[in-house]
Parts: sequence; C-alpha cells; structure tokens
Amino acid sequence: MFDKYEITIKPYTVFLLILMKNRHTFTNKWVFILAIVVIIIPIIPYYCTFSIKSNQTSNWPNFSNQTSDWSNFATFFAAFISLANLFVFIYFSELIYKYNLKRDELIEEKEKQIEALEKPILAFNQTQESIYEVTNIGRGAALNVKVFVNQKVENDNGEYQCWGYRCYSMYVHQTLLLKNTSNCIEIGAKYTDIFGNEFNSYMKDYSLKIFDLRLGLPSISLLADPEPTLHPL
Repeated sequence: MFDKYEITIKPYTVFLLILMKNRHTFTNKWVFILAIVVIIIPIIPYYCTFSIKSNQTSNWPNFSNQTSDWSNFATFFAAFISLANLFVFIYFSELIYKYNLKRDELIEEKEKQIEALEKPILAFNQTQESIYEVTNIGRGAALNVKVFVNQKVENDNGEYQCWGYRCYSMYVHQTLLLKNTSNCIEIGAKYTDIFGNEFNSYMKDYSLKIFDLRLGLPSISLLADPEPTLHPL
C-alpha cells in the first residue's frame, strides 16, 4: 500500500515543485499560449461550418474567392483578436507596473543613502581652557545652526541663564569656538541638512546625543521653544 501511494503522489508532487520553482516562466509562457489558443480555436469551427464543398481531390483547403466572405470572417475573427490583445495588454501592464514599482523603490533607497551621506552631526568638545567648541563631524553641511547654552551665573545664588549663538552654517569638519561657555552645565544645537531635515545635538555631563526630528521631538527644555537670546558668532 505504501509503494502504491508513493508512486501515485510522486509525479504530482514533482510537478508542483517544478511549477513553484519556475512559476514566473510558466506565467510568461501561459499568457502567450492562451492568446494563441484564443486566436486559433475559433478558426476550426468557422472553417468546418463555412468552408466550400468541392469534389476535387486536393490536400489544400478550399477558400472562398468572394470578398464578402472574407469580410464576414474578419468581422467574426476581430472579436477574438481583441480578446487575445486584452490578455497580452494586461500581462504587459502588470510587468510595467512591477518595473515602475521596483524603480521607485530603488530611487527611494538611493535618496535615503544620499541623505545619510549628506547628514551633518554637530558635536561639542571642551578645550583646555574649559571653553566649549562645536565641530561638524558629519559628512554634510549644517545649515541654520543655533547653539544654546545653559550657564551658571557667577554669583553665590546658584542661578542659571540660557542664551546662545547663531552660526548660520558649518561646513564639514569646521570647528567654532564658543566663547564664554566655561560655566555651562548643558549645551545643545539646532540645525538642518541641505534637504531641510531638522536635527538636534545635546550634551550634558559629557554625554552627547543626536536627534533626528523626523523620528520625533526630544523632550529637552534647552531645545524647546521659546528660544533664548541668540548672539552672532
């Protein structure tokens, strides 16, 4: 019983495996086969019904020499030609749609790669004089740069004041010295890339964080509106 069952199912299983492996090839072939069948099959009953009867013995079929007969055949056959064209049109429309979809995905992926390469990253560093400096360590220019500082006031009241610098733009690897920042407890920056995407940099306790505002706004009061007084750098 096991041998009989194995022999019965094996050809069907092999056929399914071949069909799944070559499903795209089968689809391509069957579309054109279907179109050809739609064109050829109507010819057989039409010829059997309307062919000319002749007593002459010949291996060649007998065709009408009347123009009206050929006009009627063309009218009859045109509907099946249109149907075959419809199958081929649907097939190529699907191919074009898939091609355009794939092309759009590649273009979108390429744009993301370009954006990643052109992304600016502003980092902060403290010099030997305890003054902070900002450097563009990314691979793209930083535009509309605003640096914000939360600084301790030099008195015994433990007061702090927020202010900042407007740097406008920073090219790759450019470093700017931020004067009068020796007593700051936190420092941050707002800036955009050449595509207008907004980014934030924030450092506190020597820990630097980079925020892409397309992923959400950071909950940091120093970078929140309203902005403090900004001075040109």
